[in-house]
Amino acid sequence: MTAEFLSPSLAIALSAYALGVASPGPSNMAIMSTAMSQGRRQAMALAAGVVCGSLA
Repeated sequence: MTAEFLSPSLAIALSAYALGVASPGPSNMAIMSTAMSQGRRQAMALAAGVVCGSLA
C-alpha cells in the first residue's frame, strides 16, 4: 500500500462513514419505539411504510 492511500484525511472519512453506518437511524428508532409501546403488528406496519417510502 502506498502512503497516499493511508492518509489521515481518508482515515477520518472512513471512521465517520463506519460510525454512520453502524448507528441506527430515526426510522429504526421509530420502529423500535412503536414495537415496544404498541406491539409487533403496528411496528410491522410502520416498517412496511418505511420500506415503501425508501423505494419511492
